[in-house]
Amino acid sequence: MARTFSSLVRKQARELQAHSRNRLSLDPLYYVYALLDPRKPGSYLYTVGDKVVAFDHEPFYVGKGKGRRMYQHLEGCNRRGTHRKVQKINAIERAGYAPIVRQLSKEEPEATALAKEILLIAAVGRADLKSGPLTNHSDGGEGPAGQIISPERRAHLSNINKGKKLSDDTKRRISEASKRRDASHLHAPEVVAKRATTLRGR
Repeated sequence: MARTFSSLVRKQARELQAHSRNRLSLDPLYYVYALLDPRKPGSYLYTVGDKVVAFDHEPFYVGKGKGRRMYQHLEGCNRRGTHRKVQKINAIERAGYAPIVRQLSKEEPEATALAKEILLIAAVGRADLKSGPLTNHSDGGEGPAGQIISPERRAHLSNINKGKKLSDDTKRRISEASKRRDASHLHAPEVVAKRATTLRGR
């Protein structure tokens, strides 16, 4: 019988906390987030246990953070280098858009957020492993212990939902989610200003 998302998160969180020798924070400050490509609208559905995660644009990065972390990727000081994520963000902005930022969970203890990060990266898949669109260069879970998930664990996570059938209610929720489109990024002040600057320079 397939395990539930909650039970998978609890198991992974316990392993992370034990591996860190209880150095992971218990304060409910951490969340999981995703960066989405506004140039690629569509219905992107991923299952982990009994949970379906639906995006209306293609995800290209999943991370764990607190405070303003999910927005810091878009700031100038973090936009140098050859990291796939940086290249993707720069390409999106050259096309006149801004990456869509989505917070995927409420604020939780660090081990719980890291566990969800690991499960979501495994479900969506990494571009460097040719298993999905994510630009992440690791399987997640890098807390104070710097844990990297083994190939065996990665394979186990990716196989959790193979052959899983979705209920009619889940299918309905997926359908409703896929119909929603967020076009707010097209009219964000920074995008409008960027386009105006580009047009004046022509």
